[in-house]
Amino acid sequence: MTYSSPFQTPWYLQTFANNFIQKDYPIDMSFPFEKVGTTLIFLGMRKVMGKEEVTDYGDADIDPALLSQKAKELGCHEIVLDYVREDSRYYSYFRSQENVSIHLQEVAPFIELPQTWDAYLETLDRVERKELKRKLKRLETVPYSFEVFPSSSDAAFSELIKLHKLSNTHKDTFMSPEMENFFHELARVPKTEWQMSTATLKIENKYSAAILFFENATIAMLYNSGYDPAYKYYSNGLMLHALLIKRNIEKGFKVHDFLRGKERYKYDLGAKDLNLYRISITL
Repeated sequence: MTYSSPFQTPWYLQTFANNFIQKDYPIDMSFPFEKVGTTLIFLGMRKVMGKEEVTDYGDADIDPALLSQKAKELGCHEIVLDYVREDSRYYSYFRSQENVSIHLQEVAPFIELPQTWDAYLETLDRVERKELKRKLKRLETVPYSFEVFPSSSDAAFSELIKLHKLSNTHKDTFMSPEMENFFHELARVPKTEWQMSTATLKIENKYSAAILFFENATIAMLYNSGYDPAYKYYSNGLMLHALLIKRNIEKGFKVHDFLRGKERYKYDLGAKDLNLYRISITL
């Protein structure tokens, strides 16, 4: 089966359920939804530890025309679908239905990758292109190395967690022991179709930045990251993103997806927005 994103795969949803719902929660991929009170939501969309969200896209393979009927059978009074992509059939279907409220919830910046690095640079605004080249030249004044490891690599994954906590106080709070365990399990669980990898940037033989990302044959989705502020002079976080874009172009990828959030660096690298919607259906 082809899943629209890794967030709809059985291995992702089972790992989410094991960590944040209950152990041995039965995952029925023919109906990957969860009943919370009298509301039906996408499985994986509940806020965990009170406030945190770990699932970037909401979607499912079930026919949206059947969703309301199934929700009523479960005794639900409403359906709330979070982070539905504008290219999802759920958005296309429900936007024309009655008793439905839809509003823009978030954006997910992404880059459509050309065939070469030089062609990518030409897609950037003149100022952004000049800045990127300048920062790459600065990085080249010190010994550095860029590598991509399977997410199951303990050494690379441990560095990712450490760098994530170093990045800022919010990320340090986010990466609680429970959250760290979720990411560890997610990195190691057997996968199909989508895989997970960790990209790292070493400066002067020290890990300075890391990115955990999903990838299939044509798409990379950047899930989590961290960097050491001690190497901020070299724009270490931005440079790792740029080197990963270059790597993905060379591998023939079509899309470099930054997932949710409108951080400035994504647009500095040439990203454009994909709209994400919350769809509320009253039953």
